[in-house]
Amino acid sequence: MCPFLRALYNLFKNVPARRADYFRLAETTLLPLKFCAVRWLHNGDVAARAEKMIPKVQKYAEGARREKIEPKTVSYQTVVEGVGDPLMSAKLAFMLTLCA
Repeated sequence: MCPFLRALYNLFKNVPARRADYFRLAETTLLPLKFCAVRWLHNGDVAARAEKMIPKVQKYAEGARREKIEPKTVSYQTVVEGVGDPLMSAKLAFMLTLCA
């Protein structure tokens, strides 16, 4: 789950064109928060935001595939695998219970 949260943040960090495509395809302005591997208790907000973003990121990935503008990065592949995981929402919810 840590690689997923880190990749989700890095996917849109410092890439305005990708961020614009995400806003257009997912019809949202919700962006991920930065994940800190050391301070687990401070990552509750990060997990909550990621949980809200899963359907939007799936929509973005489908739109990017359809328009053939998929990023060729490791972060994108990690995020696509993460949102494809049927248990990712449950994993994030479990992480939220630990952080509370």
